[in-house]
Amino acid sequence: DVGALWGWTSGAPEPWRGVAMRPILHTDFRDAARALLGQPVSLRAALAVRMVREADWADVFTRRSGQAHPLWGNGTLSDAARQRCLAPEPTLDEAEYCDCLMPVLQVLQQRERARLKEL
Repeated sequence: DVGALWGWTSGAPEPWRGVAMRPILHTDFRDAARALLGQPVSLRAALAVRMVREADWADVFTRRSGQAHPLWGNGTLSDAARQRCLAPEPTLDEAEYCDCLMPVLQVLQQRERARLKEL
């Protein structure tokens, strides 16, 4: 459960509160999945959470300083993903690539649901 990795189910404060990474585009989604593709299956969900957190934090840094974060980039999920080795982009009919798209989508979906619940 990616929500548990994020801390949504543990009663911990939500890292996204007051933070919003840049809007998610297809490139962000694709690059995050490509970063997961080279990782063991057991680490993919945690890495998806980490990249979203890094993008959130980098966005705050960028908005405050006017400069990209030195490690996590400009606040886009793509920049956070690109801090890792990206696998060549496969086609959408490759099962393992689809398996990497899912954790990214789940993190973004659960993050948005948690955010909306607080409104």
